[in-house]
Amino acid sequence: AVRSRSSSSVRWPTTSFTMEATSAWLARWPVVLGQMRKLEASLRRREVSGCALRTVGLLRNLVGTCKWQTAGELIRHVTYVGRCLVEATDEVTVGNAVRRVLCMIREDYASLARSSHRDRSLHDAFINASSTKEDDLLDEFLPDLKPSLMEQILEFYDEINNGEIPVAGSLLQPNDVVLTVRDPFVADEAAVCAALKKVRDVFVVVSEPLGECRQTDDLLSLPNATVIPETAVVAVMPRVDAVLLSARSVSGDGSFVAGPASFLAALAAKNFAKPVLAVAALYKLCPPDHPFLHNVVSNDPSSILNYADLPSAPDRDPDDRAIEVLNPNFDHVPAHLVDLYVTNSGAHQPSYVGRLLAELYSPHDASLLPHDSEDDDDREPSFVPR
Repeated sequence: AVRSRSSSSVRWPTTSFTMEATSAWLARWPVVLGQMRKLEASLRRREVSGCALRTVGLLRNLVGTCKWQTAGELIRHVTYVGRCLVEATDEVTVGNAVRRVLCMIREDYASLARSSHRDRSLHDAFINASSTKEDDLLDEFLPDLKPSLMEQILEFYDEINNGEIPVAGSLLQPNDVVLTVRDPFVADEAAVCAALKKVRDVFVVVSEPLGECRQTDDLLSLPNATVIPETAVVAVMPRVDAVLLSARSVSGDGSFVAGPASFLAALAAKNFAKPVLAVAALYKLCPPDHPFLHNVVSNDPSSILNYADLPSAPDRDPDDRAIEVLNPNFDHVPAHLVDLYVTNSGAHQPSYVGRLLAELYSPHDASLLPHDSEDDDDREPSFVPR
């Protein structure tokens, strides 16, 4: 419904954004503040399971419970909460969830503002557009903004919670032999298992010792699954028709991060001319310059090496060098090794990921953290890889 200007275009005073002001504002709602502190503490302890879902749930409570007047004020508060969460973890899905909610706020405000201004004259619109900055346009009170935002955030919450990617099953044939890599940290394993139930045989690659794999996992408990070590990937690749990988995060340049042995499987598939399909929900798409994509995170070596088999200090030769055991937490797979990305919106080429980023996020929210140098302030924000 089109509302009159007197009821929908009330301008509230613009307040400068400071971390202290937003922290004091959030302290008026101790339940939301406690939820944020609890999530922040969990992220610092590297408890990242379901962190994207918990982040959207926190922002949903913030939008619905806390009192705010304008879209600009809400953006400042959501940015503060997102900045606290992003500084506490390297998990990219946390920042992606915050950027998605910020983009919803900007798009809903723009849509409702256009609807409320249809009855204004061309002269008034020209004067307002020429005398008002873009940031100031967000400080207009729109009463329908909050219900619309709550509806969209709830849909986003259900999208992450369901984890359904039906397109993955349609790309595989019943007589196919598929190779996949087990990654216990991926939330899209249910979508991968649903797609693999329709094929004939599945080779599941595990990076840890076979005797220590938990057979209760959905992927390992498939009736058509055969568990193999990562050293056997090249040997079974001639029998494979396709490689299906679960991505932890997807970069704007078309590369993605997955569990250990994913790079080996993708490289072997490239040498044997086998298609590589990467399954990833849309909230896993992240900016190409994210530092997590280039950092090497190692796990505890005890999961792949038994300390009891190592010689003790008195029995070891003093000339022997110290043993360095590398147990990476993930693999980085470049874009040229991926044939297709399977998302909940369809299948896309790796070169189309940058376009998806531009549709899902706003360029103003490309970096949730403060810039480290003055040169970064002059650089135009963008999700397009440089």
